[in-house]
Amino acid sequence: MRLGLTALLCLTWEGCSFPDYRAPFDSSCSDHAPTCNQMAGTGGVAAGTGARGGADPGGSLAGAGGTAVVAPRELDGTYRLVAVHSSKCLDAPATRAGFTQAPCDGRDSESLTLTSVEAGFYALGVTGSVDCIAGGSTENGVALNRTRCSTELSQQWLPVKQDDGAYWLVNRSSNKCADVANGSKDDGTSIQEWVCNTGSNQRWVLASLIAEPLPIVVDDFFAPSIWGGNGTAPASVSPSGSDGNADCAGNRAPGGRGVCHVVRLLSFDKGATYAGASWLHPNGNWGYFPGLRLASGATKISFKARGEHGGEVIRFQSGGLKDTAFPDPFFVESKITLSDAWQSYSIDVSGVAYQAGVVTGFILYIDIAQNQAPLLFYVDDVVWE
Repeated sequence: MRLGLTALLCLTWEGCSFPDYRAPFDSSCSDHAPTCNQMAGTGGVAAGTGARGGADPGGSLAGAGGTAVVAPRELDGTYRLVAVHSSKCLDAPATRAGFTQAPCDGRDSESLTLTSVEAGFYALGVTGSVDCIAGGSTENGVALNRTRCSTELSQQWLPVKQDDGAYWLVNRSSNKCADVANGSKDDGTSIQEWVCNTGSNQRWVLASLIAEPLPIVVDDFFAPSIWGGNGTAPASVSPSGSDGNADCAGNRAPGGRGVCHVVRLLSFDKGATYAGASWLHPNGNWGYFPGLRLASGATKISFKARGEHGGEVIRFQSGGLKDTAFPDPFFVESKITLSDAWQSYSIDVSGVAYQAGVVTGFILYIDIAQNQAPLLFYVDDVVWE
């Protein structure tokens, strides 16, 4: 679990649009420019530098410094690989002509199976076939190949996790990265090998195609991003244990799972109407990447909450993201007047179509007209079940 950083954003159902905070493609890294951070090392040993921080002031999915090689077997599973710069999926055509990017629409050719081989390297198999993704060229710009799976080093890839949660995919034979040619966003663009650099066209979000079994604790998979609207200073959402708020000021909900959140809004600016926070998957994802797949059959989102004084009016929600590459195809809400003691609440999700993936797992919406500043309340034990 990673806790979210702030992003001053507004909600689409309030008539606002989402700014695109993905890092732009760094064209200076499309050649051998010395300004590019490159991954050093031979024999597939990563000694990489960091990915460039992009246009996202909150650092959500834009990339910051630092890399980390994942542990063996940590990523075993079936995924779609989504390019950060384009929100499009790596696609395996029926022939062995190579790989391209294409809109993520659930087609079988977008499904890849990662299988641990050794030392943190993985084979990237085309699901439902005997083929794997192969590289290994010593030259930049050579397209990836689709070949029968074997023990060749050219078919082994090292996922190197960036601070934004996306990955470099580094070929063991060539020590080069899987790269969308020229940073293009066009359908059908070839996936090639290129020296690893800071371009967002080399970062891939691994969107699992395996549904998580219910129940799930929201804080284990979703992270809060904070927003305000119409001039509102955003609320602050602090996890327990930070800012001196251990166990929600010493009074956590009984049996609380996940994180106990302390929510504050110190003042209401003139003309302000709302503020709140959205729990997103992956961290900072405002519809640019697929959401979390959940098993069918959920009936409610349960949670516990209390106000500092009682009488605080909060709208607890989920979904509602629209007009994005990966929208939430549902919206649910429960408007609640809080007590000054912990109470159990729930949002009904029975019959909701969420199986394509949930981007926005939970929302706190503060309607300023129905509250007084300063505002303080607590939220704990948020669970889809």
